[in-house]
Amino acid sequence: MLKKNKNYIFENLLKNLIMLIVVLFFIPGIEKGVFQVNREDSESILGLIGLLLVFSAAVNFTFSYEAVHFENIFERFLAHITTLIAQMVMVLLILALVFLVKSLFPFLFVFSLVIGVLSIITILLFDFWDLLKNQEMQK
Repeated sequence: MLKKNKNYIFENLLKNLIMLIVVLFFIPGIEKGVFQVNREDSESILGLIGLLLVFSAAVNFTFSYEAVHFENIFERFLAHITTLIAQMVMVLLILALVFLVKSLFPFLFVFSLVIGVLSIITILLFDFWDLLKNQEMQK
């Protein structure tokens, strides 16, 4: 069981690494796009990003590996894809918020960056913790 557990952990780490690489690819476009937002439209954009972030957070944090049968590769793959997409959406939205704050309120950029990075770390750690917790439960 320990060998299988290590495979699941490796799969999870690989998934999160892929997510971070994809997100890094999108950062220049997000920053450029956010800096083109008119100041008059910024409140609407902030509201939209906030709404989408709440939705993606609900999807991400209500999902649990608890119901996944890890021996079934299809279920495991589906669980990884589901969390990958939810996490990627959340991270991209967090970055959009950080860049929007940088554009509108430059003096708050460092604060928003720290909060954004801590939020991203929390998302990744929660996913890893949920996997480990449910691996212990399925033993």
